[in-house]
Amino acid sequence: MADQIVRVRRATAEDASAIACVKIASWRATYVGALPQDVLSALDHDAEEAAWALAVLCSAGEHGSVRRYLAVLECDSRVIGFVYLAPSKKGGEGCVELRSIYLEPGREGGGSGQILMNDALVWARRESVYTTLELFVLSSNLRAARFYERIGLVRDDEPIETRMCGAPCTLYRFTCSLRGE
Repeated sequence: MADQIVRVRRATAEDASAIACVKIASWRATYVGALPQDVLSALDHDAEEAAWALAVLCSAGEHGSVRRYLAVLECDSRVIGFVYLAPSKKGGEGCVELRSIYLEPGREGGGSGQILMNDALVWARRESVYTTLELFVLSSNLRAARFYERIGLVRDDEPIETRMCGAPCTLYRFTCSLRGE
């Protein structure tokens, strides 16, 4: 990314299509063998775009006490990644979940993920309602697990057996304090 202009900014409605493209390409590159090929092949751009357009709306402001954050990473004004945080579904009061962090395939290991993660942590720490960040990683996604451990997140010992897109899978939960403890 040397000599390229890179920035993180809050996502807008105009980004929904690019976010959908990044997510689909990332899933198809990352989850081969972890999810059934028919699931990966069936990922639908229009459906993803609609879902991300809604996520943009939900993260655009405060909806009661529920706070969400959706940001994109641009390289030379083109979206190459994104991060999405929302209140945890299972972590309880004060817990925010990093629900998505994806990059275009081939961008891994170049610092783009670190840029997005740093931005997400800054946002989450500013939100006074959150004390803990959690995220879930497929057990087969060793690269992601190493990344989160390297930046200080702690993996729970117990794996979580669940289903993802109808396929059985094993997840690990990672957490970190947002209060510097």
